[in-house]
Amino acid sequence: MNDREFEGLIEEVGDRSRQLVSEWERLADGVEAIPFLHPGFVLAWQRAFDRGPLLLVTVRRAGELVGALPLIRHGAVLASPANWHTPAAGVLAEDDLVARELARILIGTHARRISLAFIDRADTITEAFRDEISGARYRIVERVLTRSPYLELVGDWAAFESSLGSEVRSNLRRRRRRLEERGAVTFEEQDGRTRLDQLFGEVVDVERMGWKGEQGTAIGSREDTLLFYRCIASWAAARGWLRMHILRLDGRPIAAGLALRSSGVQFHLKIGFDPAYRQLAPGTLLMREYIHSAFTDGLRRIEMLGDDEAYKRVWCPETRETIGLQAFAPSITGRLDRLAFGYGRPLAKRLTPGRLLARLPTTDGPRL
Repeated sequence: MNDREFEGLIEEVGDRSRQLVSEWERLADGVEAIPFLHPGFVLAWQRAFDRGPLLLVTVRRAGELVGALPLIRHGAVLASPANWHTPAAGVLAEDDLVARELARILIGTHARRISLAFIDRADTITEAFRDEISGARYRIVERVLTRSPYLELVGDWAAFESSLGSEVRSNLRRRRRRLEERGAVTFEEQDGRTRLDQLFGEVVDVERMGWKGEQGTAIGSREDTLLFYRCIASWAAARGWLRMHILRLDGRPIAAGLALRSSGVQFHLKIGFDPAYRQLAPGTLLMREYIHSAFTDGLRRIEMLGDDEAYKRVWCPETRETIGLQAFAPSITGRLDRLAFGYGRPLAKRLTPGRLLARLPTTDGPRL
């Protein structure tokens, strides 16, 4: 395919961009993209966390959208619309050629820095994008953001449960038995097509109990975070992707989780439990039912997302890395930004390109 057959643009996604968003959605569906690359997720993030203009780098082939990369402009920096509530991100493209074309469009903007977050280090599409930028003499800095456990659902539930070891199985049985001594224990999995507000509210209330609520990291701790997850729940429920898991004792929720299910993969977003039942490990019992349900429904993988926490590794022995990628332009401002970035945020505030440029000669020096 000749590169000239591509048509590349940078388009602003606004209230009147319904056609563009529809094209973006069709592309994401066509390549079976993870939920976090779909416009529904990105637009929910923008609405909650950054009301500034959302830009979409687009590539069309024969008039059809074949590549898209959403970005937010912060001065001379183009950055992913992402924060720590973004489990994963990446470049949405039909193939490596399209990913390279997306990179060439960005290079043409002469942005001082291109900042992508939470991208899968092993993703070949993103690797092609990275190689194109590196080939244009951009300096690339990467750091690991998360090491996220995942579980390939191979075989059946019985074989998997046996692999956990006798001590884990014994503890699960004992805790379940002790919990049942207090009342009727039930597990509920709902997709939000009915009673969405009620069930989502229960998940939020349980998830903010204990340390998450105390430290302000729970869904319901901040208005913007609550808005984000409420938008995600509504969008995912409409697509049939939402899963809310609730462990009840005599009908009252004592552990709850939020997940997305797409293309045979379940993406674990949030979990919480009532600390009054901590000794009975309701969160662990919920995870047991959660994974059992995934086997029963014939899923092929569970992505636990986020950090490599101990409760996840009980179930998921493997991890995958997401990285933050900073690409600094081969210009004076890009090199100064790279220098400031390397010294950390406090120095970066003092070593702004504008302040340093005023003290430097205009001739271009060696690459940093």
